[in-house]
Amino acid sequence: MNRKGWCRYKDANLEFRLIDKSVLEKFLKKSDATSSPVGELLGNGFSVRVSAAADGSEATVTQQIKAAGLMFLDCQKDFAPHDGVKVIEAATPGCRYTDTNL
Repeated sequence: MNRKGWCRYKDANLEFRLIDKSVLEKFLKKSDATSSPVGELLGNGFSVRVSAAADGSEATVTQQIKAAGLMFLDCQKDFAPHDGVKVIEAATPGCRYTDTNL
């Protein structure tokens, strides 16, 4: 099931999706990918993607969402976090959640 919902916050578009995290983890592992290139942060059973806004507010909105505890999913084989990056192992071996997309 992949239901989508859209809303606006200031000038940024937010896309909320109901997701099965285990399916997404397996897909990103197979693709050697991360959720961060599209700015998608994950919660428990849902994801939030922040779309670009004309006034540049998407960075601010993304920081506010991260402050709520949502994280990026990274399943890249060559993952090497910078010092101080919070890392939580995912259920799928080789995947992890991080607090930054860098």
